[in-house]
Formats: sequence, C-alpha cells, structure tokens
Amino acid sequence: MQESIFRKSGLGIIMEAAQEHELNLALSTLVKSGIEAGIDAGVGHNILYRSDRNGQNVPPYTNSIDNLRDAGNYLIKITH
Repeated sequence: MQESIFRKSGLGIIMEAAQEHELNLALSTLVKSGIEAGIDAGVGHNILYRSDRNGQNVPPYTNSIDNLRDAGNYLIKITH
C-alpha cells in the first residue's frame, strides 16, 4: 500500500495549504523536523529543526536550527 501524499509531513498537505491560502511557495519558509516535502514542493527556504542533533544528517545547502528562537533570528536575517 502506497502512503498518502496527505500524511502529516507529506507533499500534499503543503500543496493544499499553498492553494487554499494562495501562498507563493518559492517565497515561503518551512521549519520542520523533516524538510524533504518542502524541497519537493519548491519551498524557497527550508529550515531543518533538529531537536536532537544525534543521528540526523543535514542535507547539503540546508539551514538547520536547534530551537525556534534560532529560526526567528534566521528569518529576521534573511528578510532585512
């Protein structure tokens, strides 16, 4: 059985939100513990939230944070 694209971290949920809220994904930022769907959806900025540094490989060209304050600081930096 194939997994639904609408599962919690799936591509479908991102695409549905973009359509429903008229989001430009290329100008959007995604902060998640798994960012593959964001990359596949064409999200402009994907930030990997790593609550546990051990055992997580950070994909190349990916920003990573350890807490949400760091995400906020990063967003401020890229928008100013």
